[in-house]
Amino acid sequence: MGTQPGLTPEQEREQRRKHLRELYNRVRERVGRSRLELNDKDPNFSYYFGNKNPDEMAKYSTLGFEVDKDPKVAGSSPRGADGTLQIGDLILLRMPREEYEILLECNRLQSQENIDAAIERLVAEAERMKVPVFTTGETR
Repeated sequence: MGTQPGLTPEQEREQRRKHLRELYNRVRERVGRSRLELNDKDPNFSYYFGNKNPDEMAKYSTLGFEVDKDPKVAGSSPRGADGTLQIGDLILLRMPREEYEILLECNRLQSQENIDAAIERLVAEAERMKVPVFTTGETR
C-alpha cells in the first residue's frame, strides 16, 4: 500500500489504519473457518469426518456410516478422483439423520445407565459399611 500525494500525515496514518483493519478482517475470516466445514449438505443426513484407519472404518460401517461421495457437498478441499472428500487421515462419512439421532439417544441412555449402576454400587457398598449416604435430599 503506497501513500497518496497530497495527504496530511494524519490522513496517511488513518488510511494505513483502515488498510490494516481490512487486511486483519480478511485474514481473520480465512483463519476462523474450519477446515472441516461443509457446504450444501443434504439435510436428511448427518456428516462425520472419520479416521481412514481400516479398523475405524469397520467400526463406522457397523454403526451405519457410509463414505460420502455426493458431489454437491463441498468442503475446504476438492474431492479426490474416487469422489471422496478427504483431509489428511480423515474421510467424510454420512448416515441418515434419523438413524444418527437414534444412535445419539442410545449413547445417552447407555451413559445414564452406567452412571445409575455406579451410584447403585456406591450406595450398596456404603450401606454394607454402615456409612450414611445422602441422595437427593434423603438419608439412607
